[in-house]
Amino acid sequence: MVAIGIRTDQEIAAIAEEVAEKYLAPRAEEYDKSAEFPLDNVRELGKCGLMGLMVPPEYGGLGGTMAQFVRVAELLAKACPSTSMVWGMHTNQYISLVEWGNDRQKAAYLPGIARGEILVASGTTEPGTGGNFFYCNGAARKVEGGWKLNCTKSVVTSAQHADLCFTITRASPDSPGDQLSFFMVPCHVPGVSQIGNWNTVGLRATQSSGLRFTDVDLTDLHLLGAEGGFGLIALTSMMPLGLCGFAACWLGAAQAAFDLALEHVRQRIHQFSIPGDEQGHALASYESVQRQTAECSILLHQTRALLHEVAREIDESKPAPFKPVPIEKAFPIADKALALRVASGENGLAVTTTALRVAGAQGYRRGYLHIERCHRDALAAQVMSPGPDMVKVVLGKLQLGYPFPEAIRFR
Repeated sequence: MVAIGIRTDQEIAAIAEEVAEKYLAPRAEEYDKSAEFPLDNVRELGKCGLMGLMVPPEYGGLGGTMAQFVRVAELLAKACPSTSMVWGMHTNQYISLVEWGNDRQKAAYLPGIARGEILVASGTTEPGTGGNFFYCNGAARKVEGGWKLNCTKSVVTSAQHADLCFTITRASPDSPGDQLSFFMVPCHVPGVSQIGNWNTVGLRATQSSGLRFTDVDLTDLHLLGAEGGFGLIALTSMMPLGLCGFAACWLGAAQAAFDLALEHVRQRIHQFSIPGDEQGHALASYESVQRQTAECSILLHQTRALLHEVAREIDESKPAPFKPVPIEKAFPIADKALALRVASGENGLAVTTTALRVAGAQGYRRGYLHIERCHRDALAAQVMSPGPDMVKVVLGKLQLGYPFPEAIRFR
């Protein structure tokens, strides 16, 4: 069954383009310089309904599809990759509530998300786990009426401004590190504290510092799915959408760098004091530039084709809108989504590097062509969890016939 949103793909894209051009693009350079959280951008995305793109209409959302999600993420990233990552992480987390939450949980949080009043963060990465979000050191301890959560998350997108942090943790202090529960943790309650700072090469405005949870009180309202049931939620909801969101963000940054480089090489003239060459030549007339332009175009087309193929398969695999992917269909989709995570990151870095090369010193200057900013943002793909080397090991194991639980286990 193909999921159908209440707006057409063209209408959703038009909304995203307008917000991106009017608000995100003019502010992107300043947000990068200051590393200030793009709160004004988030507010604008809330006003036009995009903060609730994937929220069902009965809760005030736009009821969007995966195809719409990846298109919006790319358009936002072309204007401001930091804002796209904030928006994508927010959507990536609340989709688990949409598809796995009970009526009480949905009523408590989805209307506020749809209105842009509740910002959601992702609490997956812990210190000392090598970026493997299928393994945690922290744990939730069962107590009367609920749980006490104790864990540290080293990288939490939107940490300083989020209202809810969707947090993965061991199901109990005695549970193995890969038996995980998934909690929606309020960020403004006793026991939640910010740790570290966020002064990075790229995606500077995401403000992805860490959070520490110390004896945070949680109830059944906060537990998504069953105790120890995160793996099923990850495979059927969070991971497919999240990896598509990453890919769309890096694709948008790469497309922006490519477009800026094209504009530059068409206009930039090399002049030589050689008889017969007094008029000079545009950079675009050199064969080396033409060849590199073609190579970038091929990589962008490859990434976009795989991204939309995965998004389409997710939409078509669902038995009904706002339901998770059936587990028997989740494994082949996960295989492609993991391949997309690696390919999009490598292709994005290759395109932004080539854009820098053909633009030369002009592209390397900060705040001039903005190509160097796109390149720095694209670098994040090399370190974000799940890391590309880890993903390649998982993909290799899957191709060799390892069962999924064994494929994601690292020694």
